[in-house]
Amino acid sequence: MEANFQSHAGTGTPGEGENPDGTIGKDRLAWYFLSVDLFHGNSTLVANTGFRCDSAKYLKGGKGCAFDYGVTVWPLIVGENGKTHNWKTKDVAQHIYDATTNPNSTIPRKEGTKEIPGAPKSMTPLTRTRDANQIDQNRGRSIGACKAEWGDGYSEGNTYQCDEFPMASTNQGADSGANKEENNFSVRVLPREENEGAGRFLGWWYKNYRIVDNDAFWVVVRL
Repeated sequence: MEANFQSHAGTGTPGEGENPDGTIGKDRLAWYFLSVDLFHGNSTLVANTGFRCDSAKYLKGGKGCAFDYGVTVWPLIVGENGKTHNWKTKDVAQHIYDATTNPNSTIPRKEGTKEIPGAPKSMTPLTRTRDANQIDQNRGRSIGACKAEWGDGYSEGNTYQCDEFPMASTNQGADSGANKEENNFSVRVLPREENEGAGRFLGWWYKNYRIVDNDAFWVVVRL
């Protein structure tokens, strides 16, 4: 068997909106495509893949590369101890599971069918946002929904917090896009330690798996 490896960088033709070095956007994105030809007798197998490199200072190391063929997955897999890695996440995972499998059972209520994105079966992935104003608006509407359902004192002195799905750090959050007029999101009052644990895990995942602004991803829950 023989193998032939070929690679080339693909960043488009330099022009409006691109950087002098050929990278794209403020995160200085560049794509590299790999083609591997395997020869065995009269048969040829061609495998194509690729990866993206960035210089996003808000991600691990300030620069790096990641495979980006297809939509990546945030895996919220909860162990028998109720944790994902070292963070307590069981209640948040249950909330997301309910929101993605039985959305009409969640708060806020909606007349008609509630369509919450994020799970693969929804056919609509989430996309990350780093827009601080949008994140604040998403969180503000979610907190408003918690207060409307459970009262102003729902936090009991910050013992509990308002968990939301889709997350405030996405373009599909409570006050984003179609949700400005719809209730295609879910809120639930959860223990602060659970809500903050899931938030820390999400932040770690963004940073270590190089999820840049507007990157798409699915959420998959295992309880």
